[in-house]
Amino acid sequence: MKIKSKRIILLFILTLLVFITDCIPVVPVKFKPNLIIDALYYDYLKDKLTYGDVVYVTLVRANASEPLDESKFLFRINKLKAIDDSRIKKAVVFSSLEDLIKYIDELPGSVEWISYNTERKITPSSENLNILESIAKFSNIVHRHGKKMGWAPVVSLIDSLNENGILKEILPLLDSIGYQGQNILLSRGVKGFEENVEEKSQLFKRYNPDIKVKVQLVLRKNRKEDIVEGFRRIEDCIDYAVIFCYGNPQENVPILEEIITGLRGVYN
Repeated sequence: MKIKSKRIILLFILTLLVFITDCIPVVPVKFKPNLIIDALYYDYLKDKLTYGDVVYVTLVRANASEPLDESKFLFRINKLKAIDDSRIKKAVVFSSLEDLIKYIDELPGSVEWISYNTERKITPSSENLNILESIAKFSNIVHRHGKKMGWAPVVSLIDSLNENGILKEILPLLDSIGYQGQNILLSRGVKGFEENVEEKSQLFKRYNPDIKVKVQLVLRKNRKEDIVEGFRRIEDCIDYAVIFCYGNPQENVPILEEIITGLRGVYN
């Protein structure tokens, strides 16, 4: 009788555990990295953003030899100023050291990140020819103003600088590095993209353990399903997921909403 009673009690406990488990709501797994989006999309997506996400404006040149137009600077900075949201961090992107020097004192105090985009079409050749010196000067100015420094090179430049030993001198100067993963995802697929980003993240942190890694994918160039899966696969080795957008904002918004929901679920 004692054995039978013990079996009945055990069966009751197991049944109770199953019932309790069934009653526990399933909470979506949180996507770890914060998102970075163009400030243009803030009003459309603010309900899907969360603490630590970043909005940015680009203050880049139309071409490498033509300084940033002041009216363009003011128009874009005013977009950033209009955003009053304590959850959100603000960033700007320059493509020239000269423009940074001219405009840095006019930036709103709420700007936390200042990045340097050194693509050939928008950055003076003199700056790219002396890339280490240019980044060192840019970094020094940004840090003296109490801001954080980011660098956004093309993938081929990262590879060449790594091969010639300059990358390891650049990385300690930075607070973050942007990695343009869109072509990697397009050419190698999700698995190849995952492997490549993991390798690059390890490389960056080898020379600067505190560096924040920002990986960019591009709406329309990359399929929305691949963007979601790609970011999901690399979330443990990056700090920020950058979704860059071309084209009509009105057409892009529904796709961006799907991507953010795919990453974060229906809850923020």
